[in-house]
Amino acid sequence: VIYKGDVWNSSTLQDLIENKTTGWNSIISNMEKTITIYSKAYDKDYTIQYLSGLRQNELKEIFKEEISKKAKYIEENVQPEINKYLSYKSALATLKSKSFKATNFEYDEKTGRIILMKFKEN
Repeated sequence: VIYKGDVWNSSTLQDLIENKTTGWNSIISNMEKTITIYSKAYDKDYTIQYLSGLRQNELKEIFKEEISKKAKYIEENVQPEINKYLSYKSALATLKSKSFKATNFEYDEKTGRIILMKFKEN
């Protein structure tokens, strides 16, 4: 989300704070509510949140009928969705846990307000 050398003004920084974290929360929440994968063996839809917490052998049991018809069913149909879900959760956790230290300030000569701040990750 933040790359070395990026220039941020107050509106882009505010956008990052408000939209990126809530945006990721919304994406994660939406994925948890809408992404389901059907298992013929159990005649049931499983949520991505539930599937992401299972071990490989548990996934194989749930999708045993699908695997019998297509050997790489989990790798091609289930795991990509789990990986996408987990990557959003990881990115959000990483962003929330970072801390930064202000290293430089520039002030407007007329108003005395800060017009530029530079940060360094702690």
